[in-house]
Amino acid sequence: SCGGSIAKEPTVENYEIGIKQRLLAGRLQYSLAAYKMDWNDVNTVVTVFVSTTPFAVPFVVRNNARLKGLEFEGSYLLTDAWSVELSATLQKNEYTLFYNPAISTLTSGSTYYTGNEVPKQPDKTAVLSSTYRGKINGDWRWYVRGDAMYTGKMWDSEANIFQLGGHTKFNARLGFDRDNLSIEAYGRN
Repeated sequence: SCGGSIAKEPTVENYEIGIKQRLLAGRLQYSLAAYKMDWNDVNTVVTVFVSTTPFAVPFVVRNNARLKGLEFEGSYLLTDAWSVELSATLQKNEYTLFYNPAISTLTSGSTYYTGNEVPKQPDKTAVLSSTYRGKINGDWRWYVRGDAMYTGKMWDSEANIFQLGGHTKFNARLGFDRDNLSIEAYGRN
């Protein structure tokens, strides 16, 4: 590394406040939190092609971003054998400083993307799951579980040109277990 540090290490200042609680003799549990993260020195490698030579020069640009949102997690034991879980996140994020000349051909020459959303960070996520358990005989138990997972819209790149729409996936599984042995069949989409 030429005897020194080439890029500054990224840092995150994270602020969070929340509440956790158990109710109904522990059958209902939930947590709710609000957070804010300042992500400093997000290292972005930019390659610039020198037009008069066959060389490309890579360099590191330090950028900053802010993420803030709300998170909820909860579970409820409907019966001794049947549980339901829900988790959800609402998030707002943006670059507080972002420079990248390498993608300027996609944005009519713009090189600063301050105010754009951080790519691949969905604005909403949620997972709803339910599990039912039973005994077969002796040490063997069985369970069936279903999950519905929602991922909200998000951008493809720092330039925020193409937005990927939200989507939902469903999973199901049937399993048998005892002690440290588990056998499971599952389907995902």
